[in-house]
Amino acid sequence: MPNLALHPCLGMCGRLLPSGTPYCAVCGRTKELRRGKTAERGYDSAHRRLRLAVLAEFPICQLRLVCQGTVATDLDHIIPISRRPDLRLVRSNVQSSCQPCNVAKRDRVL
Repeated sequence: MPNLALHPCLGMCGRLLPSGTPYCAVCGRTKELRRGKTAERGYDSAHRRLRLAVLAEFPICQLRLVCQGTVATDLDHIIPISRRPDLRLVRSNVQSSCQPCNVAKRDRVL
């Protein structure tokens, strides 16, 4: 097996990690704890209901950044919640997306 290039942990602890691993286990856990729980970030029962309604109406990914139109599993906020929390539950600000496309767009306005 070829040697993988090492890079420092993005958590700034200095540990060297193989390519494709952004955080060591300790820094990764710390980052998750700082993020907060899903409901604290705006993904509560009202958001889950909206997600189910949108996925029922549009079962195929509307983003199509990475896929060619696969089954949608996520709800993408056109203007991210981090920028406009007041648009979190506004139907015109959301669209269905598959998980890879949602990750590719994450926290950006296209």
